[in-house]
Amino acid sequence: MTKKQLKDLALQSYTKDLLDQKKVESVARLLTRFQLKQYIRELRNSESQKTINIVLPHLPAKTDQQMLSRLFAGKRIIYHVDKTLLLGIKIIDNDQVYDLNLKDTLDNLFTFVSSGYD
Repeated sequence: MTKKQLKDLALQSYTKDLLDQKKVESVARLLTRFQLKQYIRELRNSESQKTINIVLPHLPAKTDQQMLSRLFAGKRIIYHVDKTLLLGIKIIDNDQVYDLNLKDTLDNLFTFVSSGYD
């Protein structure tokens, strides 16, 4: 079985954008160990492409959740709470990480000001 076929098989393991456990189990029984590893890798890749992880200092309000769901339409959003993140947000989209917080903004401002007055 080629890599392309395993990728197609992983994409067909979804029902209404959710991973169907029965399909995965039936496919897993038919694959060799090497093919199973590739199949699981493709499932992880497709899951990471369909999921957005958002880290906030507190859970967002309903209006903020609606705004973020419109911004990332068609993707599942998972919220994480990190109390050390001060006045900011961290968005992880597949392999892209957007880190916006007060500490980084102040550090960038300090670097800019100190480089201008040397």
